[in-house]
Amino acid sequence: PKWWVPFYENSTLEIAGRAAAGIELKLALGTPDFDTRITEDLNALCRMQITGTNSIADGAFWEGKDSRLANNYHYFFSTNVPTALCKAIQTMPNNEFLSNWKNCLALVCNQYLQTNELNGFRRAHGTMFTEDVFQSGACFSFSEELLNDNPEAYFAGNVAQDKIYFKYFSFCYNLDLAAVGIVLKHASKIFNTLKYEHAAQNQIDWLLGGNPFDASSIEGIGYNNPHRGVFGEFFPPVPQIPGGVYTGITAHSFTEEAYGLECEYDLPETTWLMHLLQL
Repeated sequence: PKWWVPFYENSTLEIAGRAAAGIELKLALGTPDFDTRITEDLNALCRMQITGTNSIADGAFWEGKDSRLANNYHYFFSTNVPTALCKAIQTMPNNEFLSNWKNCLALVCNQYLQTNELNGFRRAHGTMFTEDVFQSGACFSFSEELLNDNPEAYFAGNVAQDKIYFKYFSFCYNLDLAAVGIVLKHASKIFNTLKYEHAAQNQIDWLLGGNPFDASSIEGIGYNNPHRGVFGEFFPPVPQIPGGVYTGITAHSFTEEAYGLECEYDLPETTWLMHLLQL
């Protein structure tokens, strides 16, 4: 239930996933059969976006029928919502609603830039959420930063009666960084600006060791790789795999009791990082 709670008919994540699938079908089949549905979905997605607050909250998306924000639980928001916008803009450049889609994407990317500038490593944030997220059942990932110290340090802005916050995931975040990097790389080409290119490079730098742990998330590349996961369900345990990408590194990753919990290789991280590096 925690993983799939934000997926329902006409929710932001469901709409974005459907639009992205439609674009892939359009590219594979070379026909305009899906154009109308893709256009409807992308326009619906744009209507879910928060605008006009003149704060970091601009660019976030409402989840759908419930008054909470579309959030990311490991693998969904960053890989679906802005990616669908990028793909649509590049695949359907003559669409009458193209300018709306580009404006929507620009708000997303500028939100990344604003939160990047709030930390020394220019790492992208993980998600935006409303104040009651921990009571509402909304989908969210792990964080050591918020509600354990000063939540106002992560304040993004006000929308009506809601206070909007952002956070950096402390666990299983590397796919989000790679996905954000991919979006920013595409946005750099779409808008012909280097500021998004540089922000994408910052995400790559974090993965390669430009982080508070001075540790690379890629086995065999860089320095201070944490011990790989040792899982009870695998016999023999997972071998050392050069090129394997960890889900995300934290200070806890280097303690013996964390082996097998936070130092896991994961194919989605590996493939999305490969995609990012070849753009």
